[in-house]
Amino acid sequence: MVKAYAPRHLEDDNDRDDGLVYRELVHRYLIDLSCQATASSKAAEDRQEPGPASPLSGVKLPKGIVLDSTPSVTTGRNNPRPPARPVTLWLRQRRDADYPEARPSEPCSTLIILPGMSRPLFETGLAKAKAKSLLDKWPTAKALAYVADDARWGLRQRLGRIQSESGSTHYAIPIEQSVNYLEEVFNDYRTYGAFDHLDGAAAEVGPGDNAGIALLLQSAGCKTVDLVDRFRSRRNVDQQRRIYQALAARRGIQVAWGEVGWADECLPGISWRIGSSAEAYFAQRAHEGTLGYDLIVSRAALEHLYDPLGAIRSMAACLRPGGRMVHKVDFRDHGMFTPAHSELTFLRFPGPLHRQMTRRSGRPNRVLLHRYRDLATELGRAGSLEVTILVTSLVGEGEIVPHVPFTTLQSPARRRAVARVEAERHRFAREFDKVTSEDLAVTGIFWIGVRPPG
Repeated sequence: MVKAYAPRHLEDDNDRDDGLVYRELVHRYLIDLSCQATASSKAAEDRQEPGPASPLSGVKLPKGIVLDSTPSVTTGRNNPRPPARPVTLWLRQRRDADYPEARPSEPCSTLIILPGMSRPLFETGLAKAKAKSLLDKWPTAKALAYVADDARWGLRQRLGRIQSESGSTHYAIPIEQSVNYLEEVFNDYRTYGAFDHLDGAAAEVGPGDNAGIALLLQSAGCKTVDLVDRFRSRRNVDQQRRIYQALAARRGIQVAWGEVGWADECLPGISWRIGSSAEAYFAQRAHEGTLGYDLIVSRAALEHLYDPLGAIRSMAACLRPGGRMVHKVDFRDHGMFTPAHSELTFLRFPGPLHRQMTRRSGRPNRVLLHRYRDLATELGRAGSLEVTILVTSLVGEGEIVPHVPFTTLQSPARRRAVARVEAERHRFAREFDKVTSEDLAVTGIFWIGVRPPG
């Protein structure tokens, strides 16, 4: 089980290495659990008492962290299973490290008890479901699991493994549903981006497993479309071909390249830029100064970037005069803690810990409305972009249609959303103390920027 007290008190550590500490703790804990299970299993087979095991015993701990590990199950002839060993972690700020007897009742301490696991858990087909069910009960435990998983994603990327299940929107859904979704997304871009006919070059950030939006952009006049994605989403080649054919038939898209042309890599004028983050890709294009775009779009992608604001600055530099960008951004947690907990739960964790949960895996970055608005002001003053921000969803209220500026949104839905934030904000991390409840109540926006002509 996991019990936590005041996680927000960990964020004032000026050394800013809490995330590294958490990651090391989780890594070592999982390694030791595996070794413990193997040793205990061997001892049981030999009818011997397993020797003592100490999870996290090899971790070089920084000042201010104390570990206490005690077995909770006795192993013997009548109980051959290896013991489950709960591990108590006392995490304190360094400024309080001189008080070794600190307890959760004191304001700057955090207690985390990680669950002990035994080998039979890993041998059952229900292991994954059981683990998810347990982690859903305790957000702090789930946060630590995300730290470990994020590190795994970092290792995968260093090894060049960029395959991902994320973004596989069209992998197994009906063809008609895929085509309807693509048309809905494109119509949103056209309606809120205020364009009808296009020309020149376009880019889509986070296309996932499908180039359908690129085909629609071409049908509206774009000559070339670049698809930029950090990961390669899993895809069904035959499904893709049928989606493209159905989309072309419905929209009257003329094709002249035959059946082979429906393969992703064969679509004329469409280039996949896979394996490069949007931050790096547009920064490089802006530095080169040789490639200009007339349109840059994304849907539910910027929230997965490590530095979305830096990416937007680079995109603005890549736009030709009169060019525009249209981004739909979803500020929600994308299932990290929902639906088992409130959709505001992910705002409880200190920034350093949250970054260790998300930066490599592409989970939501928690860059919210107030920071996008500050960027809009910055770019407007510089004369590089004229920005409009529309609200697309509110806490607990879902989609707001039509999308409108927050200042013009006067409705019971807005008041209810703000009230939900007020009820929970005492639990949020300190970085949100100065953010208004009105801003935190917004869970999605359309960010539309137009580069002035000339």
